[in-house]
Amino acid sequence: MPVSPWFYTNMPGYNKNWLWRGDDMWHDWYVQIISWNDYAESHYIAPVYSHALKAFDVGKAPFNYANNRPHDGWRLTLPFWIDFYKTGRATITQEGIVTWYRTSPASACSDGGTVGNTASQLQMEFAPEAVMQDKIFFSAVLGATAQVTVTLGGETFSPGWSSIPDGDVGVYHGSISFKGSGGNVIARIDGTAIGASSCNNGRTNWNPWVGSALVPGPVSITTPRPRGEQGCVKGTGAEGFTELCEFNCKYDYCLVSSCVCTAVGVPNKKPTALEVDSLPARGRSKYYMELCSSACNLGYCPEQYCSPTLEPMVVSNLSEFLPPACRAGTGRVGHESLAGLCSYACKFGFCPIHACHCTEEGGLIEPPPRVKGVSGKPVGNHNDEKLCAFACSRAWCPADACESVHATEDNDNDNDEEPETNPS
Repeated sequence: MPVSPWFYTNMPGYNKNWLWRGDDMWHDWYVQIISWNDYAESHYIAPVYSHALKAFDVGKAPFNYANNRPHDGWRLTLPFWIDFYKTGRATITQEGIVTWYRTSPASACSDGGTVGNTASQLQMEFAPEAVMQDKIFFSAVLGATAQVTVTLGGETFSPGWSSIPDGDVGVYHGSISFKGSGGNVIARIDGTAIGASSCNNGRTNWNPWVGSALVPGPVSITTPRPRGEQGCVKGTGAEGFTELCEFNCKYDYCLVSSCVCTAVGVPNKKPTALEVDSLPARGRSKYYMELCSSACNLGYCPEQYCSPTLEPMVVSNLSEFLPPACRAGTGRVGHESLAGLCSYACKFGFCPIHACHCTEEGGLIEPPPRVKGVSGKPVGNHNDEKLCAFACSRAWCPADACESVHATEDNDNDNDEEPETNPS
């Protein structure tokens, strides 16, 4: 799947001011580059060209958050991943390390009105600090294991690796918290400082600084096994599926419908099969069928998920693997005048946290279709977080709060409340 290493945009001219979590994603999910030079959404991996930053003026950005934020280092791991993905094997010819981090803790500056996720895509919104982690992330392309050290505030730490490649050849990955305050040095990166002084007029720049360094001298080290000889040795799953996925994935049974594999290597030897079968426990769905059958046959049979006998299963047309959406809400304190609009819009997943408070979560209720050419704006032109645009375009336009207007590129830019592709 295409994935960007990061996503942060603050373009009032395009009605955009949100972020999606990047953090470990470039390591965990990379398959295909989604963009080369989209500076306005922070998922560029090209050099920062000063002549290509006009979007910050056109989009009326409060500051240029791509300035002094190089992302070139993210390209360091790509030759390995591309070869491994295309051929099932890769040869390392140059070792190196890349690191990325935001230059201020989330609490050091104002969040700039930015939210984590966006109601414009009918997502539950969060405070940005609840989505982004105050961490330094690092990946290294290595032909053998090595110790990583990080110096913060004059103190040196050895955080270790959270991901180690099969046979110790490939891409290693790890992270360390800002708040936490050796081995031989084979490569070193001196990065920009972390602190409140990096705030821009008191605002957090949610776009990271990325740096990299190469190990002197060439190497030629090939992964010990082709992909065809590897199996899944570690995995996880969504809430309610985590335990079963962790057990099954380590024995190379990691169903893509329910689980995600997080590490591959020499397949683990399975326990002796018990020649028993199992079914989903009472109130569970069909998605537990194969997971329970496999796990229980190998001796792991958690009764909260699996049963030896046929039990009533839940049948739902909502996926258990999608995040919850808002299904009801009201106006926040100080925004009581928007209570009616929040009640209407939150019911359909459009519940911006700066104006509304979500009071019920669950499966998304599809909003009514939009009326072509119709939008809305608040009476008095105060900031209503696009509630009038959402409601009026769906033929619900309370006269005491909203004014119906003709939708143009100026007042309905970028289909504000309609979903676009999430890079994650």
